[in-house]
Amino acid sequence: MTDETFILCYDIANEKRLAKIGRKTEKEAMRIQRSIYYIEQMSQHELYEFLAPIIALLDKEQDDLRLYKITGPVIALQKGVDLHNPYTVTQ
Repeated sequence: MTDETFILCYDIANEKRLAKIGRKTEKEAMRIQRSIYYIEQMSQHELYEFLAPIIALLDKEQDDLRLYKITGPVIALQKGVDLHNPYTVTQ
């Protein structure tokens, strides 16, 4: 499977969770704006390893995390991560 490129966006309700998630995200992704990151050339396995600790910190009732796959010169906004089943990219 080939490496892919993504945009990761989140809205975190709690300041402590926000700071923790920001620190974890910055280890593997380039910050574009406050809660928007660019993830370049990551395999599906690497993406799962990267997202697992971040998803574990989320409050599924209060927080929102979105992952958009970049396909060529456009962002495929129909793709997203289901927080109830985070290892499946939804269509």
